[in-house]
Amino acid sequence: MKEEILQERTYNERRFADYRIEEMQTEYEEARIYGRWDKKRKCYINLKGDPVVDSSKVVYNDVLAVIPLSEEYYLKKETDKDYLKKLDKIIRDIMTVSLKKRDE
Repeated sequence: MKEEILQERTYNERRFADYRIEEMQTEYEEARIYGRWDKKRKCYINLKGDPVVDSSKVVYNDVLAVIPLSEEYYLKKETDKDYLKKLDKIIRDIMTVSLKKRDE
C-alpha cells in the first residue's frame, strides 16, 4: 500500500517533502550553533521548543507518504482552519521518529 501511495506522488508533493526536510535541517543546524540542547529530551530543539534532527536521520519515503496530494491539501486547507497545524505536527512527528525509536 505504501508503494502505491509513493507512486501517486507528483513533483509538487516531492518538492514539498524536500522543502520540509531542508527546513528541518536548517533548524537543526541553527539549534546546534546556538546550543539549544534539551537535556530532558536529549535532543536539539528549534525556537518553538520542538525537537529537530539531522536530515540524515529522516526517512524520505516516510515523509513523502504523509504529504497529501495537492488537490487534497488545498481542499482540506479551505475547509479546516486547523489543517495546516495538524499537517505540520504529522510531518514533524514522522521526521523526528528516530528520537522516539532511540528512547524505546
